[in-house]
Amino acid sequence: MKAFKPFFGHNGQFVLLENRAHWLPVNDANWDDTPAPDAEFFVDDATLFPPDEAGLPLTLPDNVKIFGEEAQKIEQQRLEALALAELAKNLKAAQHEYDLEAQLEKIDFHLNEDKFFP
Repeated sequence: MKAFKPFFGHNGQFVLLENRAHWLPVNDANWDDTPAPDAEFFVDDATLFPPDEAGLPLTLPDNVKIFGEEAQKIEQQRLEALALAELAKNLKAAQHEYDLEAQLEKIDFHLNEDKFFP
């Protein structure tokens, strides 16, 4: 007969068999002596809900709705600011290009000045 060590820290609900690394639950009628759940409700880890319904309708409180609307407004403002920054960068690059063309025309005029005024 193999020896086993009952695990009394959990009311004898688990045993550790010889040459086994893990604990096994005891197959006992009194192992789970918790009271039966109420017929109307049962407890889940996430929430408390009646078992007959598939799910409760999702209704958000007003502060969550307002937060969602504010988040959308903030995101819209951020996107508009990014678009304006990109537009400013493009305008600045165009201005630099125009300034460069104007400068090249002035240099070309001064280089060709001897041709105009002999």
